[in-house]
Amino acid sequence: SQAHADTALPAQLRAGRFEVLGAAAGQLWLSTYSAFDPLEVSPDVLALVARCDGRSTEVIVDEHEAATGQRPMRTLLRALLDHGVLEPG
Repeated sequence: SQAHADTALPAQLRAGRFEVLGAAAGQLWLSTYSAFDPLEVSPDVLALVARCDGRSTEVIVDEHEAATGQRPMRTLLRALLDHGVLEPG
C-alpha cells in the first residue's frame, strides 16, 4: 500500500545534498530542501550520514551500531530521507 511505502526504507542509502548552517550546544543545523526549515541533528547523526555511501541500509545501520553503541531508529532514517539529507542509494 502507499501508506506503507511512506514509512519504508530503501534497500540502499546514500548521502543527499545539504549544507551545515551552524552549530551550537553540541547540535548542528542542516539546510536541505528549504533554507527556512533547517534540521537540527547531533554529530552522531552526521556520522551516520557519512556512512551512507550507497551500501545496504542494513549494513550501514549495523556498522553505525557497532561503532557508536546506538542503533539508528527507523523514524530518524525516515526523517533524514524526507528532508533529503539521505537519498535512496
